[in-house]
Amino acid sequence: MLNRLAASNWLPLFVLLAIAYCAWVFTLPLFPSQDGPNHLFDAAIFARLLAHTSPMYAHYYAVRYLFAPYSFHYYLLIVLMKFVSPLMADKLVVCLIILSFAFGFRYLATGIGPSGGLLSLFAFAIVLNWPLAMGFENYCLALTMDIGCLGLWVRFLGQRDYPKRLLFIALAFLTALTHPVALPVLVLFCALDLALRCIASRRQPRAEHPSYARDLLTLLISASVIAYIAHFIDNHAAAPHPLPYSPTWNLRTYLAMYGLAFIGKHGIGSLIYRAVLLAVLVTGLFIAARAFRRKNWAAPESFLTITLLALLLLPFVPESVNDPYYLAVRLLPIVWIGALASASAHKVFTARAQSALAVGAASAAIIVLAIAVQRINPLATRIAIIRSAPLQPAGSVGLALPAYEGVDYTYPVVYSLPFEWASSHYFRESSAVMLNAPWMDSTYFPMGPTPALLTGQVNFAVLQQPVEFRKLLLEDKQLQQLVFPRIRFIFFTDPAHIATDATLNAVLQLDPTAHWACRRNDWYILCDK
Repeated sequence: MLNRLAASNWLPLFVLLAIAYCAWVFTLPLFPSQDGPNHLFDAAIFARLLAHTSPMYAHYYAVRYLFAPYSFHYYLLIVLMKFVSPLMADKLVVCLIILSFAFGFRYLATGIGPSGGLLSLFAFAIVLNWPLAMGFENYCLALTMDIGCLGLWVRFLGQRDYPKRLLFIALAFLTALTHPVALPVLVLFCALDLALRCIASRRQPRAEHPSYARDLLTLLISASVIAYIAHFIDNHAAAPHPLPYSPTWNLRTYLAMYGLAFIGKHGIGSLIYRAVLLAVLVTGLFIAARAFRRKNWAAPESFLTITLLALLLLPFVPESVNDPYYLAVRLLPIVWIGALASASAHKVFTARAQSALAVGAASAAIIVLAIAVQRINPLATRIAIIRSAPLQPAGSVGLALPAYEGVDYTYPVVYSLPFEWASSHYFRESSAVMLNAPWMDSTYFPMGPTPALLTGQVNFAVLQQPVEFRKLLLEDKQLQQLVFPRIRFIFFTDPAHIATDATLNAVLQLDPTAHWACRRNDWYILCDK
């Protein structure tokens, strides 16, 4: 059977694994990411603003740009939500990310070398990653576009092939409307590839020097849209919560695979998971090193060189880049992608070696999926309890706050805070307004706040985390006078069950004229006036 799979370039096994991963996503009541609930809430608001069907939302929000760097993700959600529920739309987007990542990587790997079909099986070990757990779905979509662009790049480089070049440019432009980081990364990667090839070609006779004029022109056209992205950059935006910076701290962070691993560091499952990730990387680097051809420089050699440079340089990325927007941390999956792609150039595998690699790749994919089922399924079921909460009247205004001081980092299941913005599900279902809505000052977003929202009165950085807003609310009497007359309810999150009457009353007693009625249901407490 393995011989027949090898003869088909392992496509049936690849498709089977893709189906298994997507099938798992659809068995979940919802996909429990950190920022995902906010994306759904914002997409629902954006849809009503575009359709002019909600004067209430128009009082608090306004369409700022039709084609901002985050807009493609929102348009995709809006279209999907016309046919399915918001939670299903989110799961469809997650499945699209999984499929486009996997098949995009297979397209890239098979364009690099004859072992691409085999090595692409390892992609399933990293398709569930930290950016996806964080709910950075726009970035994940853009990353899959980058992978597809690289698959085109290695095919048309040095060739005419104008259809692939036009597709590369179109996909690069779409990437610019999906996430502002992905396109510069793609351009930098391709520019380094071109530079390395030009340097290597100097060892060849002048008559044999390849011409990369068409490739450089294609890259420059694609890179031109970076100027459009730069139009949205706000150099005055404050970073929400600066991460500590030192090469030692960064190195320790990357050794823990923070930036790739979606599972927390606690438990035997976490150790097995990280061992699988490490084995995948070592396998890719080992095979790539064996396939390295210094005298015949091509895509595999460039990819391996760039991967090693990324591996060495990422710990030294300065704080100005590696800030709370996680611009550098989220680049870690590229190391695994580059290593496996470069390894695809290996030409000679015995039948036994092919079988061993295929079994190893499939085992890695199954182990990761099994750990995801064990860790993610109970989490999704628990968050889905919110669907039974009694809804607020449409147009109600509320706050989303933690029920206690500090952020709960004790939840060991995933490398994210899946309850931080889970309240957005409730606000979306209630067609309510979140007065302390985050991100509204981000210039990358297609919509922004009106003066009725708190964004203009509160520092942008404070609104990025409910715990920071809670601290400010407890200290700032002027903010209290601004907030409490306007709200009808407060949605408190308490996933660790550590809130007490005192921690709740610390907030509720700030409005002495109101009588609050509170209801607890596992991880949240809903308090109404």
